[in-house]
Amino acid sequence: MTGKPHRDAPSLRHAGEAIPLAHLKPGARARVAGTRHGHGQIHRLASMGLTPGSELALITGAPHGPVIVEVRGARYIIGRGMAQDILVEPADAPAARP
Repeated sequence: MTGKPHRDAPSLRHAGEAIPLAHLKPGARARVAGTRHGHGQIHRLASMGLTPGSELALITGAPHGPVIVEVRGARYIIGRGMAQDILVEPADAPAARP
């Protein structure tokens, strides 16, 4: 479920190497670049530590199921639809400027 982004939500980065979290390969490390979620989902992701600039590792991810990510030492299961709307960039890429 995705909603319209809230007017105060962080802007979405489309440039550079940002790709959906769902497209990472297991074992890959990445940094959160943005999200296409609405205000409520942004707060839910933030409560898990998934904020712009935070680093994560994809633990598992099947082509048609949920993904498991590790963020700040904790593991979370994220549905495929939500993972499609979380944009990430390789962890070794330079951090984006606001």
